[in-house]
Amino acid sequence: MRRFQVGVPMWRHEEAEVIAVEYRVWVSPEQLRPLEGVRYDQVPIRGLPPDQEPAPAGPRWGWRVVPLLDNRRRTLGQVVHVHDCTEAEGGRDADLDEALDALRRPGGQACQECAAAEALLPLQ
Repeated sequence: MRRFQVGVPMWRHEEAEVIAVEYRVWVSPEQLRPLEGVRYDQVPIRGLPPDQEPAPAGPRWGWRVVPLLDNRRRTLGQVVHVHDCTEAEGGRDADLDEALDALRRPGGQACQECAAAEALLPLQ
């Protein structure tokens, strides 16, 4: 299956400064559409060797729910993360409804390191 890796420039706030970051995602040709009036003949396209092709996409989960444990490994609550957050070790995949349910439970909170709080809290 032919796929393209697309980089999207974004900015995030870290303490008192704004930092430029790039979010990269694999997309299929069906998910891409050219922008009207934009020329693409100078855009570099590099193919991956067959052994480096990305794995087929699995279920599309947007969130991870990770238990918040005390030092005795007792559950104090749960933290909802954007799926690819570096703080989202362990836990389980969740769709939007499951992520919102996790936030509504006692001890539920959204990660402040990724965009989970910004994206989910207005939906509660």
